[in-house]
Amino acid sequence: MKQCDLYVLSEEGWVLYSKFRASSLLKEHTIGWKLIHQHSSLPDSKAEAGWTILLLEKISEENLMLRDAVKRRTLELENKTRDLEIEAALDRVRNRSLTMHKSDELAETATVMFQQLKSLEVETYRQRDYALGKRR
Repeated sequence: MKQCDLYVLSEEGWVLYSKFRASSLLKEHTIGWKLIHQHSSLPDSKAEAGWTILLLEKISEENLMLRDAVKRRTLELENKTRDLEIEAALDRVRNRSLTMHKSDELAETATVMFQQLKSLEVETYRQRDYALGKRR
């Protein structure tokens, strides 16, 4: 890429002066070098000097801020979802215990509680002891 000055001379005289960027790709062939791609650009005449570069930096900075905000919000939503799962599990255990009328229904209530703990992937003492080879 080469940066240079561009001057345009027409029948009316010099009609344009601008900074100019040009890039060219050349490829060597058996008969010599061939131009395979050329690109040139002029800066935006309405923009202040360096403005486009600063704009890109600002966009990159905003993108990073947005990415961080999305990460924070995702974490908040995951935590809220977990809280709601726990609350629903507690309601199921509470409902079973409130419908209990006889002491022999306590085993059913305990089963519901252990099912809810398992669905929440909470390790109980019983599971930990069994994994360590301790049986009660």
